[in-house]
Amino acid sequence: MSAKTINMFQIKRLIQLAAQGASIRSIRRQCKIARQTVRTYLEKMEASGLSFVELLELNEEELFALMREPVQNKVLQQERFIQLHSILALYSKDLTRTGVTKQLLWQEYLEKYPDGYSYTQFCHYLYKYCKNKETVMHLTHIPGEEMMVDFAGKCFMCATPDGEIIKYQVFVAVLPYSGYSYVRVIESQKQQEFIRCLEDAMIYFGGVATILIPDNLASCVTKPDRYEPTFPLLMQQFEAHYNLGIIPARVRHPRDKAAVENMVNLAYQRIYAPLRNRQFSSAREINAAFLEQLDKHHSRKFRSTDLTRNEFFETEKKHLRPLPSSRFLMIKTVELKVRTNYHIQLGEDGHYYSVPWKYVGETVEARYDDLTVSIYHKHECIAFHSRVRGRGAYSTNPLHMPPKDIAYTETRGHTAGYYLSRAKRMAPEVLSVIEQVLQSKTIEQQTYNSCMGILNMVPKYPLHRLIKTCQMALQASACNYMFIKNTLMNKRDLSEHQLQLTFSIPAHENLRGKNAYI
Repeated sequence: MSAKTINMFQIKRLIQLAAQGASIRSIRRQCKIARQTVRTYLEKMEASGLSFVELLELNEEELFALMREPVQNKVLQQERFIQLHSILALYSKDLTRTGVTKQLLWQEYLEKYPDGYSYTQFCHYLYKYCKNKETVMHLTHIPGEEMMVDFAGKCFMCATPDGEIIKYQVFVAVLPYSGYSYVRVIESQKQQEFIRCLEDAMIYFGGVATILIPDNLASCVTKPDRYEPTFPLLMQQFEAHYNLGIIPARVRHPRDKAAVENMVNLAYQRIYAPLRNRQFSSAREINAAFLEQLDKHHSRKFRSTDLTRNEFFETEKKHLRPLPSSRFLMIKTVELKVRTNYHIQLGEDGHYYSVPWKYVGETVEARYDDLTVSIYHKHECIAFHSRVRGRGAYSTNPLHMPPKDIAYTETRGHTAGYYLSRAKRMAPEVLSVIEQVLQSKTIEQQTYNSCMGILNMVPKYPLHRLIKTCQMALQASACNYMFIKNTLMNKRDLSEHQLQLTFSIPAHENLRGKNAYI
């Protein structure tokens, strides 16, 4: 079986992680690709002579072409890995001692091994070693390193002014170092709402943490796994947009996200309880009330110190990475086959979107957000539409249509005035015939094809022959398409002795007039 091709989002994420100094093992874990594949792509990037920033600025076609260039594999040394793992047991023990931090241990590690791991990788291996220990230890959180998120187990119940009881899900996010938190209500735990909550939390904090630690929510993790969880594509895109790492907590291991678990309990006491008797007419009102209670919560002093969460947060905020210039645009991706009518159907809306007709039968990739739909074929954008949520309806770009369909569409768009205008430019006799054809049926639209057929006799036949044939049709009271077609085809208009189609009945004695019945 052939190897699975990695997508462009994985390649861009690989470049971002490499720019941060991440190890091959870390890139493999976060991008879900084999180590040898990671090595191959890193070698190709190095061979290109471009910096990581320049690589990220390439468009998809250029980057895709660059990644297809063959290079020879290199054997990487594992000395750093062996060196670090030989002293992790000592570092994990030192971390429990008063005043010892990961930052201090890392600095001591670099003094001993100047070419050692970066701080992020050092913390990753130390954290992984410590969490596999059976004993419970205190972990000193680093400012700006982690943001833990979860949903409260108990929904927030409130009454409307009309007496209706409404139940809301409650999202909780916390920065473990300072305990600074963000809490809000939402309608459901669907993926789109979950991502918006993550963004709102980051905006509320005014920055981005290095690592996001969620629970194994269905909206965040497709396949939970202790070592290599699988994320949906939308979460991978979100991860790349904010340039952070997503490390879900282990299943049934709440200590992995103890800070947010604790905040959930505090939310019950300091947000739910004070608002239990208030009435709200909308989720917006509830969230405004939540923020008021959060401000009070952040201003309360810790029991073990005279400092508040606000004061700790002032220190932590300096370590948060800046927010991107724009919010994350939720782009969904789906592969579809172009139908014979040169359209694809977006299943979520049941709406049809056109692509150039030459791609009929091809498999294309549709990328869509709340406003637009872009369609790609082999990393090339071939169609772009505004998103329409109308089941069974069509969005068709005329440029995507084959010539025969364009001609048919133009024909259907004509009116009686169009045919009369064309006939008038030819000759009075042609105009008279068209006028009579238009009046020949009760529903005028039924005559349009006949009019088109008559007018399209030119240039198949010379105009003067059509004019003469129309004269004959008028004399014979036979103004219809078949008469004109047969006359021209059989060349009866060229005959010297034309059949006299107009005649009168001679008078004779068997004729009775109106007076015969008086």
